[in-house]
Amino acid sequence: MIIPFIAAISGAVGLVFSKHLLSEKIDYRLFASFAMLQLFIIMLFLSPIMFEASPEMFTTTNIYLLVITAVLATAYNIFFYHGLSEDTLVDAESIIMISPLMTTILAALFFIDERNLYIFIPAMVAGSALLLSHIKKHHLIFSRGDEYLLLAVVFLAIEALLLKVLLRTFMPFSVYFLRVGIVAAILWLVVRPNIARLSYKQIVKMGIFNIFVMVQFLLTYASYKIHGVVYTTLILILLPVFVISWAFIVEKERLELRKFIAIAVILLSIIAVQLLLGR
Repeated sequence: MIIPFIAAISGAVGLVFSKHLLSEKIDYRLFASFAMLQLFIIMLFLSPIMFEASPEMFTTTNIYLLVITAVLATAYNIFFYHGLSEDTLVDAESIIMISPLMTTILAALFFIDERNLYIFIPAMVAGSALLLSHIKKHHLIFSRGDEYLLLAVVFLAIEALLLKVLLRTFMPFSVYFLRVGIVAAILWLVVRPNIARLSYKQIVKMGIFNIFVMVQFLLTYASYKIHGVVYTTLILILLPVFVISWAFIVEKERLELRKFIAIAVILLSIIAVQLLLGR
């Protein structure tokens, strides 16, 4: 549990950083494109000691999957930061928390080794609780920012399946480094960011943000490889729990009762998995 748990903590810190930066009126397209380029540069310095390559990594199938993964990640980043720029932390995270339900269903459908009922059932319970927390007067109610985040969630869930296949031959750093490089190139060509609009202080803050993002995704990929997608996804539900708790306690954002109940269900589901698996 320790690997995805640390990934959740790193992701929560990175998300709080990104929300504060976007609150400084940084355009979400500039933020997404420059952050990805900066992340690639950081990883470039680490690549001589962490990048591992082998002939089986670069088959035609893997190259296609890597490119598709990068395209999905590009769309995910644009929609995610667009939605995050318009939502509060509580609203944004309550949407993102729907992702585990979709990821769990897709992983169980496509991979036999992801059909452990001791993990699948609690993950479905947790994901369903999150979905139900958005029902108001018998309807699902979403804001404009929520809609962008929902699109990001769809791309993220599909990407997780492709990564599971790629991680059969790639090491976590190698596949993430290549993915980040391709996404950075696509965003740079599409967005054409004006870096002059960023202050030195904002660039430094984004560098700190990217360190947490890198730790989050590297550990997430490592957990996909070791524990599987469904188990990792269940533990990573703690990420939005941490962020919502921060927003409620520190930033005094409003937390509705049904979302509080959903958080309680998530925690109980994770405890149940740990007890059932003896991890």
